[in-house]
Amino acid sequence: MECLCAAGVPRHVDVSGIRADLLKLQHVECVEELKLWALTADKTAAIVHLQLAPGIVGNWEEVQSNARRLLTTSHGVTHCTVQLQTHRQGAPQSCTHCLTPSA
Repeated sequence: MECLCAAGVPRHVDVSGIRADLLKLQHVECVEELKLWALTADKTAAIVHLQLAPGIVGNWEEVQSNARRLLTTSHGVTHCTVQLQTHRQGAPQSCTHCLTPSA
């Protein structure tokens, strides 16, 4: 069994930049959750919860793969979980609750 002890967000990580880059991905409507932790001095973990744009069902694996690639190649995240949610009818049109950093 592996033990995980998470510390704070690494100083070199730009949470706002990561959030902005995730929102630029095709078919991503909202970043509902973004959590980042320093596992060690050179390893960072992330949990990301993205809401997809309306009508995007068949491309979810591509969106998930693109989000993982963005986190690992552009932002140096070494371990990540990307959860996707399809567009919910009747959900708030504004994602202002999504824009506050929660890392």
